[in-house]
Amino acid sequence: MGHNRSVKNLDSNNWPECMACNVGCLVPLSDFGAQGAPVHYKAWVCTNPECEFNLK
Repeated sequence: MGHNRSVKNLDSNNWPECMACNVGCLVPLSDFGAQGAPVHYKAWVCTNPECEFNLK
């Protein structure tokens, strides 16, 4: 709340650019919780294998 950023509709052709390397894109990773509930967008990772940047 209180964010002044506009949010884009993210599809497979419009992932955010990696802020660390400016080469790859950040793509979301999902997981499952302890009781099997899905946890969407648990982490974001850079698609550039040399970068290894991630957000959790």
